[in-house]
Amino acid sequence: MLRADDGERHELFEDELFTRSQTWKLSTSGLSAGYQFRGTGFGASYEDGYGINYMPAPESIRFGIESKHSCPQTSTQLFKTAIADALEDMRALCTPTLHAHL
Repeated sequence: MLRADDGERHELFEDELFTRSQTWKLSTSGLSAGYQFRGTGFGASYEDGYGINYMPAPESIRFGIESKHSCPQTSTQLFKTAIADALEDMRALCTPTLHAHL
């Protein structure tokens, strides 16, 4: 631990990449497995970020996605579409095809 008041410093903590690595534009939280998804009050930590919570169930995964309407760089709908597309890609990769068993 550095004592900044005593003039101690390290280059790492002054590096722009270190500062940027402390900014989490995607804030996530997993909820207990189950079926009841009644809202969680979970949201984006930054104006130009996203908040997402998820709840896995045996046959589905439910998501709550939040972004700020006031930010032109974010879109809850586009993020939702990107997640759905990624999950479909994962299903295609992980689901055995009929031909694999022949």
